[in-house]
Amino acid sequence: AGPGRGQQIAVAPEILLQDLGLAGQDALKELFAALAAQDCAKTALFCRTLAGREVDLGFFVRELADTLRSLFLLRQGGKDSLTQIGATENEIAFYESVAPSFTAGYLHAAWQMVLESQRSITTSQEPAASLELLLVNLAFLQQLLPAALAGIRAPAADAQKEMPPHPTRAPAGN
Repeated sequence: AGPGRGQQIAVAPEILLQDLGLAGQDALKELFAALAAQDCAKTALFCRTLAGREVDLGFFVRELADTLRSLFLLRQGGKDSLTQIGATENEIAFYESVAPSFTAGYLHAAWQMVLESQRSITTSQEPAASLELLLVNLAFLQQLLPAALAGIRAPAADAQKEMPPHPTRAPAGN
């Protein structure tokens, strides 16, 4: 009998890389396409695929954080920043194919969210569900970020509608 729901089996990183195609970045490319499209269904399906293959979710989350870091560095500092940290030409080509789909603000916020969620995912009673929640949040992050962080300019007419004036309160005791 296989592991129960919520349990995970440790799989050696090299097996994970081979099995999921992470060495060729296939799995991450699929995930980033779903995130860019804000496609919750594909994001959830991706997570189920990981859980179904009983991969080490902790390793995957570390890979995701490293990828987001590299994408952010590429957006901020260009290809040279990746070369300086030792990225291979194959990795740089992957990052260059994914990075244009996201703003630097999105990548930074996503990287931070993944780092902050890493421990809770790996120690959760339901690590796959915790990872799925993180990935769905990442899919909607572009909608949740303030326009300035996301790199979106609000039209001038909408800028005035941002916050209604706070209603004045009657003085206490009247």
